[in-house]
Amino acid sequence: MAKISPEMVMVNAATKALEFRTRRPLADADEAIKHIINSGDFKGEEQIYAIAAINEIFKLKRGYKTCSDKEIIQMFVDNIYETLAKIKE
Repeated sequence: MAKISPEMVMVNAATKALEFRTRRPLADADEAIKHIINSGDFKGEEQIYAIAAINEIFKLKRGYKTCSDKEIIQMFVDNIYETLAKIKE
């Protein structure tokens, strides 16, 4: 099985976080992390990237309440390398 790039893992996790938040609007990032990580979609090192993405999505969603999920994902993708750099610090 081919290794998935950290960027793809993060976009996948970010999308799942927004879907989770749509279903449970009062949920916080910790609840989303538990749910998404426990789903088994992310293994090993991928979990680190997924957790970072979920936290970033919730931060963006709090900061830009009137933006659509599509706009939030676009902001996330535009800054994905900054998020990756923070992980590697």
